[in-house]
Amino acid sequence: MGDFENSNTAEQAAHDELHARAVAECGDESGYRSQQVAEATAALKAGQQTLDGCTDQKNRAVADLGFTKKVLAESQDLLEILGKARESEIAAFAEYEEAYNFNSAQMAEVVEVVESVLSGETSMIQLVRHSQAMLKNSIKLGATEKLASVMSILAQLSTGVTDEFLEQLRNVVNRIANDIEEDWNTATANELQHQQEYQELHDETEETIQNLVDTQALLEVSIANLNRCIVEQSGIVYSATARRDQHQRLWDEAAAYCETTENEYISSTAQRREHLDLLDTLRAKVAQRWGDFEDIERERVAKERAKKN
Repeated sequence: MGDFENSNTAEQAAHDELHARAVAECGDESGYRSQQVAEATAALKAGQQTLDGCTDQKNRAVADLGFTKKVLAESQDLLEILGKARESEIAAFAEYEEAYNFNSAQMAEVVEVVESVLSGETSMIQLVRHSQAMLKNSIKLGATEKLASVMSILAQLSTGVTDEFLEQLRNVVNRIANDIEEDWNTATANELQHQQEYQELHDETEETIQNLVDTQALLEVSIANLNRCIVEQSGIVYSATARRDQHQRLWDEAAAYCETTENEYISSTAQRREHLDLLDTLRAKVAQRWGDFEDIERERVAKERAKKN
């Protein structure tokens, strides 16, 4: 029984020493895994925040790029429309200039012929021929509006020519000539104004287009950078998640192992204590039996001595 007790005590001491080392190792492992999980979780959180920020910025940049492209296309269309409208104005002014030159030249000739008739230098036959030629040219060029009144007066030549008629013709011709010049001055002023307005709007539109082109380029560069950010941060998030999960798994396994080891230590210690308790019980019974044997032996010796006496 003594050997058994000594063996039990030695076994418990060895187990206590092993348990102490296991507790220390479990504490170290738990602290290490806890730190690794915390670091990986922090890296994951930071990476996810950066990833979300890059994603949000990219979404806004893509929306801005779409809007910029839309406005750019509209501005380019506007510039084309302005150019075509200006070409139409230039063509209309050229036609007006042609009509002005014709009307102005014709009225100058009429004034000259009328003055010649009044001075007796030109015959009425020449005036009639000139008026007929002027009428044909005006019809051919579609410029009869300003010359209508002159044509009306010249049509009266068939009824005869008087000084009053010629004076009336001169007054009408001079008035019309003045009207033609005034209309021309107004037209040229309007054309100059239209040209200035077009140039200003053209320059503003081109500047807007250039700004939009620059903005588009910047947004495209920004989107490319944000795409790289998304790829990089996605990798960081994936790596941090894998690292956290790996250390969490190892931490859980270590915790389970440590719990098992602790339970085995508690169970083994309890069993050894039971063994020692059982040993104490056996010792007590042996002692009791040994005491009973001594009493019987003393009684037997006493009886033998009594018989001899």
